Amino acid sequence: MKQMKAQKRMYRAAGWIEHFVSIVVLVALLVFSVGLLEEFYYVVLQNGGKPEVLSDFLGSAFQIVIGVEFIKMLCKHTPATVVEVLMFAIARQMVVEHSTPLENLICIAGITILFAIRRFLFTDGDKEDHYQENIAVVEEVEKEPCLCLESEDPEEEGTGESSGEEKVQ
Repeated sequence: MKQMKAQKRMYRAAGWIEHFVSIVVLVALLVFSVGLLEEFYYVVLQNGGKPEVLSDFLGSAFQIVIGVEFIKMLCKHTPATVVEVLMFAIARQMVVEHSTPLENLICIAGITILFAIRRFLFTDGDKEDHYQENIAVVEEVEKEPCLCLESEDPEEEGTGESSGEEKVQ
């Protein structure tokens, strides 16, 4: 009985450490995102978008994206998040590094294998969790008020009248 309690405590402590690491990585990503904005300014305004400078900028941007996916992987332990982190890492390797055609072929094969794993080896539960999370985000965005310019009068929304017609009273 004491061993089970100790195991539960260790498991809980490991979870807290994992969340702490996620928070530290998130803060680091926020700091590096500011640096990315500075690098964007340097690439666009000072160098006019030279290819060698753009490659460094893309590398930095991919690093931040991979960090974000890593945080997702730490917070939500699903096969989908692991596969996404691996796909971004391989894509970064292909885009940023100047590799040989053979290395590019191996990267493409790796991404193909990851897509095949996602398609054929995930259970319905794995797929459903990942898609439900994305759907929940979209639904939250749809609930927010729209800043569309289609209709200036809020009473006209949903009445089926076009904005060019006048209301008859």
